[in-house]
Amino acid sequence: MFSAGMHIKDGEFTKSIYTMIKDQKYNEAIVALSNINVSIPNTRAALSLLAYCHFYLQNYEEAAAYYEQLTVTCPSVDEYKLYFAQSLYKACIYEEAMKVSCQFDNPKYQAKIIKLQAAIKYREDDLPGAKSLVDQCPSNDPDTDINLACLLYKEGRYEEACDKFTQAMQLSGYKPDLSYNIEIGRASCRERV
Repeated sequence: MFSAGMHIKDGEFTKSIYTMIKDQKYNEAIVALSNINVSIPNTRAALSLLAYCHFYLQNYEEAAAYYEQLTVTCPSVDEYKLYFAQSLYKACIYEEAMKVSCQFDNPKYQAKIIKLQAAIKYREDDLPGAKSLVDQCPSNDPDTDINLACLLYKEGRYEEACDKFTQAMQLSGYKPDLSYNIEIGRASCRERV
């Protein structure tokens, strides 16, 4: 099989695609998968892998379009609904992301959906709405402390934000982004004085 200048041996297409993805050659995988999707449209495997590759290339609108197709062709697969909503969020299409996230009724995904909805509210500057959703999250989840810290920081409560980021790091171990957030909070405290 030929695909945009690359030769994939017969019987090795699946292996080749997964190798490209493993090696983070997402653009090459997209080209090969797009050719398959044209000849055999709307196959679950091709759509799913195309969505995945676009997401990891930060082509969130493209990823959302593929995940939307998957929610139509595979309506019983809740993961695709979640990924669709997440892709819309990452594409800054907040209103649509919220609509999609509100269509979930599977308790297995409830915690992830609440976090996503809180993030949407936060990005829309609806801090009370975001806080009410974060308050529904488990207190032993480091993400809860991180989200609360972000809210505190945005409210100008830098010292309390640092404390929450520190709590999150104690729960989850050292993470460079948390360490950075703590330092930003401390710098903001110093500037305030």
